[in-house]
Amino acid sequence: MSAQAVNHPLLLEQSLDDTETSGRSGRFSTLQITALALGIAGLVALAIGWFGVSDKVEVWEQLPYLISGGLGGAVLIGLGITAYVAHEHAEDRRVAGDLEARIERMEGQLATMLNRRLDELEMAVAAELDELSARVNGTARRP
Repeated sequence: MSAQAVNHPLLLEQSLDDTETSGRSGRFSTLQITALALGIAGLVALAIGWFGVSDKVEVWEQLPYLISGGLGGAVLIGLGITAYVAHEHAEDRRVAGDLEARIERMEGQLATMLNRRLDELEMAVAAELDELSARVNGTARRP
């Protein structure tokens, strides 16, 4: 970051890439582990179904493998995808909450800065008006 960015009045105490604000601790969440486990279990079920069907010639012999391995594996993979999407949704909501809190803090800081600057400008304008009034009154009284 540049020196100007570091000294900027709206810069918050935490940096953008701080792990406290990002919430990433490097560990996997329960939903991620569940999604991975379901996906692997689904792939294993599909593989078992495939290997079971591969040496069977008759369709009636293949149906149990197709139902248990194929359909069961597809359902497990679908549940794994659902768990992963649920994790991503929860993560997005957490990040959105962090961003909302950050914006609210920035709005408060900006309002404080603007009020302070408006007070300074108001005082400067009042001082200039007093000076102009004194000049006008001073020049009008000379003759």
